[in-house]
Amino acid sequence: MGNRGFTLVELLVSLLAATVVLAGISSLYVFSQRVASESESQTFLQRQGTLVMDEMRQRILSASALTRGACKATDPNSIGVTNTSFTPNNCPYCFYRSGPTGVGTQLMMDTKGGTSTWNLLSGTATTLTATGFTTILNDPRVTITFQLSDQPIRGNSMTFTTDLTRRN
Repeated sequence: MGNRGFTLVELLVSLLAATVVLAGISSLYVFSQRVASESESQTFLQRQGTLVMDEMRQRILSASALTRGACKATDPNSIGVTNTSFTPNNCPYCFYRSGPTGVGTQLMMDTKGGTSTWNLLSGTATTLTATGFTTILNDPRVTITFQLSDQPIRGNSMTFTTDLTRRN
């Protein structure tokens, strides 16, 4: 019995058991990688949305007047921000969604009456798109809601809403 070795059946059973264990470990690894990637993507979306909201907040809090839909005729949800303490042209700002009738994929900020235009989503590590931008203006208060998405790369989206009140 001592020198006989392993039978073919014993060898096949042990190989089957090892295959099941390795398949379980590899599926656990793949699942944890997917969860980590999803978490990283959601964190990135939240960080970028917060940066966009901070930019809007900074301009709106110091505004002397807010207008809706007047600064960008192509987007009825655009928010015009006027600050009379700045020059030239009272340095107005306009926040809107790009494209015809505000259905584009970028969140834009015009400054100095439209002479300078900034894409608030540019410079990110992943291409982000704005899938929505709506505003409600009850001067001196404005409610801004926008959605950011990293589709088709990761397929995540996140909605941001903020209520801002100008101080001036």
